[in-house]
Amino acid sequence: MLELKDCKMALARKGADHPFVQRPVSNAQSNYVGCSVPSLINLTRVDLASIRLVVVCASQGSLTRAAPLCNMSLMTASRRLRRLEAALGCTIFHRGRILLEPTKAGLVVIKSAQTVVQLVHDMVQNVLCIPSPCGHVHENTGRSGKQKIRPV
Repeated sequence: MLELKDCKMALARKGADHPFVQRPVSNAQSNYVGCSVPSLINLTRVDLASIRLVVVCASQGSLTRAAPLCNMSLMTASRRLRRLEAALGCTIFHRGRILLEPTKAGLVVIKSAQTVVQLVHDMVQNVLCIPSPCGHVHENTGRSGKQKIRPV
């Protein structure tokens, strides 16, 4: 298992300002039993479609029923769920023949995922309520110094 100092050295080698390199997290900082925290969480594997899939799986209790509701094939949904679990370093669901049962860590992920999905839904609704601009829009076309004015 990597120690925190090893993670810091890896960060120094990769560059702390790299967009996909995250702060190291040690297992001592994890409050959840059965969840091994990866030293560097790859946020490129934590996408909105996978987060929504977790929420729908929790509500449906089945990956077979959740996949079409998320516009995914069963194989794609299963792969996304496995990749998300690998990125988070824990098992979200115990997979039975018929039902999905959330683990302790999975309950935390599901609750957080529900919050994220609700926040994104609220954001979209709030943006749709904003009236579109009226009048003219000025576009800076770059170095030429000329501006295009186009009606909205």
